[in-house]
Amino acid sequence: MRIFNFSFFRSNGEGLSYHSSLINLGLNIADSRLITYNINEKKIAPSSGIVFKWDRSSLSFKYEFACRKKQNEEYISTDLVEGDRDYIYLLNMEGNSSFREEDFGHKFSTVYETDVGWLYNFFSGFYKLTGLPVFSVEYKMEKNSYDYLNAVSPEPYDLQMIASGLKMDLHKNVQGGLSGKMALEKFRNRENEGISREVISYEITANVVFIF
Repeated sequence: MRIFNFSFFRSNGEGLSYHSSLINLGLNIADSRLITYNINEKKIAPSSGIVFKWDRSSLSFKYEFACRKKQNEEYISTDLVEGDRDYIYLLNMEGNSSFREEDFGHKFSTVYETDVGWLYNFFSGFYKLTGLPVFSVEYKMEKNSYDYLNAVSPEPYDLQMIASGLKMDLHKNVQGGLSGKMALEKFRNRENEGISREVISYEITANVVFIF
């Protein structure tokens, strides 16, 4: 379906590499129940993105805005007494039956991907690859997101990450690759917005994929 009557690139035609631009729209709706904290969280996160493709390269941008609402919900009865099975969870709760909170988060990412012709020509001197190597680099930023992996009751979480990868078709049934990531993670205190801990991490990976 064509929406606009103009193009970002030249017109496509026979014998010419394909050029295009795409717009992506999305909506993420989630309902999370933090049972052992008697808290319910609802999230609505609209997102939008745009992708440019030319020759054998592409550049994409994506942004997501998340609105989260949290409030008290009695999954575990507050009338429990000492000795009841779930009483230990009740001790860890603030006990505020009128708890309500609203916050917002942001996610942004951009990815560039292209073929690497010179690397293909280099390997051609002693080994024939079945396809051009593909190089990609990605930047990702998350502001006031939650880290559900490390905490039952999430705290504000910020992320800055750069990732890069190289894929090569070594054989029609074998694909190899290299990838690397560098990330800066910040966990912030919900009450005063101060940084409670900061983590810098690196990752380098080599892999081989067999295709049958």
